[in-house]
Amino acid sequence: MEFKYNKEEIKNLLEKYQFDDISDIDFFVTNNINVEKNKKIEDTKYEERSLGIFENKVKDEKLFLKFENIRKIIKESKNT
Repeated sequence: MEFKYNKEEIKNLLEKYQFDDISDIDFFVTNNINVEKNKKIEDTKYEERSLGIFENKVKDEKLFLKFENIRKIIKESKNT
């Protein structure tokens, strides 16, 4: 139903802006996604540019620990 409405709306706009050489429009919709079989997904690795040096001023204990965990991950990634 929505496509029908959109189609009419687009046709009206085409007429309004005098696209006389376009007489009709259609939509093509598919719910199938083509996926290549046996396609390998490679892990993309990026070099960490941060050194994990920052001041953690967060007062909430849970958030404070989250930031410290991020710092730990950054520092450990520099060693690998």
